[in-house]
Parts: sequence; structure tokens; C-alpha cells
Amino acid sequence: MVSAIILAGGESSRMGQDKSMLKWTNDLPLWLHIKSILTQAGCENIIVSGTQEKTFIPDIIPNKGAMSGIHSCLTHMDFISDDVIIVPCDMPKISLNLIKSLIEQGDNTSLYYDKSIFPLLIKNRPTMKDIINNYLKTSEKCTIKGFLKEINASKINYLNTGELDNLNTQEEFKTAFESTSLNTITHK
Repeated sequence: MVSAIILAGGESSRMGQDKSMLKWTNDLPLWLHIKSILTQAGCENIIVSGTQEKTFIPDIIPNKGAMSGIHSCLTHMDFISDDVIIVPCDMPKISLNLIKSLIEQGDNTSLYYDKSIFPLLIKNRPTMKDIINNYLKTSEKCTIKGFLKEINASKINYLNTGELDNLNTQEEFKTAFESTSLNTITHK
């Protein structure tokens, strides 16, 4: 079984407003747009980190960035899942094929694409929660890259880097929104 975590707990300081609630071209908030893609890819249990909605999971260990959200969501999972896909809410151009490819290639190891640390797939072994908890408590700088090194995650190639863009500013959002809207209109 594949589960998923959507990271939506960031401060959105460069965006100037909560990124997770911005409406994408399908008129869904970004977090719900990402959830839709993950559902289509076959993810059965999808948890969202953050505090914007009642169903979102707040950080247990605050001020550790994305690692706090991953830790809190994994700790909250009361179901068994072999693989967990982790995607931030600010990557709306990811495709169904991108997620499916990550799942299909993740036989025995945690994976991420060589152009970006997200989306990533982690093997949810019984020790994973302990590894993350220890990493948060012992690492001065809790980065995703450091965590990926800690769990010996493998990089895989992906050529369409536009899908891996995350949107941090109003200008980036506007440009991505307009180009995606234009593509939707021309492909109908």
C-alpha cells in the first residue's frame, strides 16, 4: 500500500499568503489539487501537515522545517503503509506519471528525483519513525537533503524539470498558473 503526505505547514513568507490555499487552474486549493493527483496515482491514505484545516496535522516538534511535518504525519499514521510519497503543496505542475514513476521504481529503497528533493518516496519500515525522531533531536540543521543521506535514499533521473518547480513567490505562481491555463485551453 502507498500512502502520501502533503506538506502544507510552511510559513509562505515569500508568497505573502498561505500557499496551500491558493486556487489552481482547476479551482481547487493547491493542497487539494495535489491530493487529487496522489489519489489518481493510487495513494490510499493521504495526510496533510499544517494547521489550516481541522484535518491537517500540526508539527509535534516545531521549527524544524519540512522534517517537522514529515515526522508529525508519520507519527500520526495509525495504519501500515509500505511506501509513503511526500509532496509539498507548492508543486502544482507535478503529473500523475511523475508520481506513478516514483512508485514503480521504488522497489527496495527510498527515492527522489535528481533535479529536486520532492516529491520523494520513503520506505516506511518499522524503524523509520525512530530514524526521523532521532534525526530531528540530534541534527542541528534538519534538512531534507541531510535526511535523504541519513536513510541512503537513491536519486533517479527525470528530464521534465518543469514539473518539479515549486512556487514560492506571487510572480512564480502567476507565471505557472498562466502557462498551465494556456496549455489547458490549447489541449481541449
